[in-house]
Amino acid sequence: ERVPSIHWQRAGKEQKDLPLDVLLARNPEVLLVDGLAHRNREDARFKSRLEDIQFLMDHGISIITTINVYELAGEDEFVFKMTGIKAEDTVPSNTLELADEVRLIDVSPETILKRIDEGVLGDSTHPALSRRGNLGVLREISLRLMAEG
Repeated sequence: ERVPSIHWQRAGKEQKDLPLDVLLARNPEVLLVDGLAHRNREDARFKSRLEDIQFLMDHGISIITTINVYELAGEDEFVFKMTGIKAEDTVPSNTLELADEVRLIDVSPETILKRIDEGVLGDSTHPALSRRGNLGVLREISLRLMAEG
């Protein structure tokens, strides 16, 4: 089941915020939320999706969410130096430590390039992601983080 998001625009790009009151009313046991590093619209209850998720968890809802390695503060500057990829929004570096479980979803650079070409990853994908070498760097950073965690 899918709950409609709150749609809005930032710098000409469509953004989607969580409808917190609707989600609380439905009271799911588990909620799948994409884009942990998302920054909410100015009039939202909370500034960030991370705060939204913490609020939902405080109300007994388990959350499964996603994040890109370049959206982790502390990794973002290194990723930028290595790849030129700059995250619009980040979460604190200790965010992964708050999780009960972290899983690396790893696919080959070729698979990501194919998905970019097919438009599956959407128009919010950073242009530097279409460089195979950058995808390899991101993969290595992700593997290192998982090994350290």
